[in-house]
Amino acid sequence: MSQESNRGRNQKSPNERLADSLEALSKVQRDGIYRAGQMPRRDFDRVHKAGFLTEVIKGWYHVTNPLAPPGTTLWQGHYWPFVEQYLAHRFGDRYCLAAAPSLLIHAGLTHVPSQLVVLTEQADGNRIDLPNGCSLLPYQDRAGLPKPVTVIRTLRVMPLEAALAKASDRFFKDHPLAAASLLATIRDPSAVLRVMLERGSPVYAGRIAGAFRHIGYVDFADRILNTMKSAGFELDETDPFNEQIPVLKRERLRSPYVARLRLMWAAMRERVIVAFPDPPGLPADKMSTLDRIQELATLDAYHSLSIEGYRVDAALIERVRDNAFDPRNIAQDRDQRNALAARGYYEASIAVRGSIERILDGFPPAEVLRSDHHRWFHQMFDVAVQAGLHHASELAGYRGHQVYIANSDHVPLPCEAVVDAMECLFDLLAEESLPAVQAVLGHFVFVFIHPYGDGNGRMARFLMNALFAAGGYPWTVVHLGIRSQYMNALERASTQGLIDDFAEVIAQEMARTGEENRTDLLT
Repeated sequence: MSQESNRGRNQKSPNERLADSLEALSKVQRDGIYRAGQMPRRDFDRVHKAGFLTEVIKGWYHVTNPLAPPGTTLWQGHYWPFVEQYLAHRFGDRYCLAAAPSLLIHAGLTHVPSQLVVLTEQADGNRIDLPNGCSLLPYQDRAGLPKPVTVIRTLRVMPLEAALAKASDRFFKDHPLAAASLLATIRDPSAVLRVMLERGSPVYAGRIAGAFRHIGYVDFADRILNTMKSAGFELDETDPFNEQIPVLKRERLRSPYVARLRLMWAAMRERVIVAFPDPPGLPADKMSTLDRIQELATLDAYHSLSIEGYRVDAALIERVRDNAFDPRNIAQDRDQRNALAARGYYEASIAVRGSIERILDGFPPAEVLRSDHHRWFHQMFDVAVQAGLHHASELAGYRGHQVYIANSDHVPLPCEAVVDAMECLFDLLAEESLPAVQAVLGHFVFVFIHPYGDGNGRMARFLMNALFAAGGYPWTVVHLGIRSQYMNALERASTQGLIDDFAEVIAQEMARTGEENRTDLLT
């Protein structure tokens, strides 16, 4: 065979060369971040030209997917990995986040800040501009660098007590629930006092004393005042909060995430109460309730799936209901993502109705849902796993990775916080006496936590309706036509703590659903 024939046979196509370069990228990128010079220039040029790398700053890139649908979150998911790697590369162990961002990291608020202040040993006051209007501001402060620091993931932050002792008024005003949740996790004020005594900070001491008193930790407040005065400091106590924070029970909280959820629930519940009529109570004839849920099944499936971006119609849903859909044996069904979602939703809805029947029989709703919600999730995704669209490991339960929500500034809790947070949610449901509050805040907190890798919106609406049933309220369909209003209300509740709009949306949809039947599917 001639050398020319060999070259022709061995020559790779452009797609094959791109695949080779993407494989090279996969070996050197870390958490979606690539630093220039880590792979051959020809490989870099290929993946960059094909749209798989987006520049953050000169010499630094984050991995992107040019095939992703519009609205897919990119920068939000790569911000913190970039910050961690960039700061470590540039400053080594000679940096620490300032007090306010350190506290936000401790509180689990991993949203993308507009500016991140970093304390460093070396002089550098130049702002570093990042995508989407963000920036880094390295600030020389050798004396302010704490020793030791706390490392969260690979990010160097101030220890919690040191950061609290240095927190400004603005932090308490801008992030009241985060501040209160962190204060509530302090089991003894000794470490906070030590920082203030070493720094000689009467203003900060008066502020922290007032903050502890505000959340009901009166003994901590008095101890700080008395100790500072004994050490010769004159100070005035000031309350740094500009809004009333609910008082938490003095209990050993598992994490700041749990404290934060409890504070949100206490702050939001009154706003939900005013949006709903008194609960009708459990119906005398449970079958009428179950029949009505069944009557609305097609309507509910269409709107709930459509909100999540699936393309379904009444004919597909009815085919699923009539068992004419078989992804295990019919290739056409196996290849239909939308049909698989519809089948999973149908299977999950049967499990949900079983849970509601137990609730209508008098079983405590919080405990029914605590035990049953994983089964709903399994039913929702089992058929997709069988068809090969999802990996079987996804049925294990709560997610083991960070997730991000497209077009949202809210970043769900880190995976290591999910178990504690979900236990807290079901505890809150058990402690709550009003079904409307259980349903609305149960829905909101579920998506705030985002415990699963997929299906969180559908699961939250199932949870909401099971809890509405516990109070005798009707099944409520959230319609596709108000998707933007619904999502925007959830966003305001998640990022600003404003639940009013979300409660009003759900109340309006409850009234609307009460007037509908299966023939109203596409209205």
